[in-house]
Amino acid sequence: MGTVGPIGNTMTSQSDPASEYERRAAARRARVASCERQSGILSNLRLLFFAAAVIVAALVWRYGDTRGYFVCTVPALAFFIAAIRHERVERDKLLAERAAKFYEDGLRRIHGEWRGHGIPGDVYAASSHLFARDLDLFGVGSLFELLCIARTRSGEETLAKWLSAAAGPPEIRSRQAAIEELRNRLDLREDVAVLGQDVRAIVSPTALSDWAEGPGAFRSRAPLWLARGLAAAAVISATVWATTPFPAFPFFVVVLVEILVARVLRGAVADATHAVEAHLNHLRLIAYHLERIEEESETAPLLRDLR
Repeated sequence: MGTVGPIGNTMTSQSDPASEYERRAAARRARVASCERQSGILSNLRLLFFAAAVIVAALVWRYGDTRGYFVCTVPALAFFIAAIRHERVERDKLLAERAAKFYEDGLRRIHGEWRGHGIPGDVYAASSHLFARDLDLFGVGSLFELLCIARTRSGEETLAKWLSAAAGPPEIRSRQAAIEELRNRLDLREDVAVLGQDVRAIVSPTALSDWAEGPGAFRSRAPLWLARGLAAAAVISATVWATTPFPAFPFFVVVLVEILVARVLRGAVADATHAVEAHLNHLRLIAYHLERIEEESETAPLLRDLR
């Protein structure tokens, strides 16, 4: 998340939260403007390099000098470099826009303008205690809407549970210690919030959990050991065939067995591969979150337990 660019790692307890949020929001908006300028320049460069490659290729084809095709690689390579850089700039712009919105939303909360802009949590009202409606725990303009910045259903459920059920003094003190430690770590909160939008859009916790805890494609490890054995047999038989007068018959037998085994296991392997590919982006996104959190050090007992 370094692409957004931090402005100091913490917010001191004596500082004004509104002023800090306004300063950071302005910096993120400036980053968005900078990325937009870079994106425009890179777009023009991509068009220029593409046109140059087409013109050079046309001239080479017109005059029939095949050696000139090597010249086409220069603008073509420049085009791909500009395209890669353009994609990164667009990603930086997206992250900066999300970061600016994170602080703008925070300012709305601070100024009491958040009503109707958050998650009301109406679905949790029925399971809460008798006085939830009187206390405005859930619904539009509720405490849940003010507090909830969760990006997953499990996060929302945890907050709803905390608001609906009383906690004992030891648990309250442990939560307060964790809050005290985290409340000034704006960079961490920004990074988690920026990445969290992808979590809400991409990750399905239920589907991911069902897949991870479900049965494997193979009920035993026999196919794995068979594949390893056939691979070793193929290498050994090919080496013997190439370095000695020994006939090639064993090598071709091994290849034939590999083909038969591949046909038998093709369906199970394809299903397993497709399942992994379907959840690859989910796992990568979760890994980014864990990597970011692992950069932090905690002293509060509750945070250490969560780690």
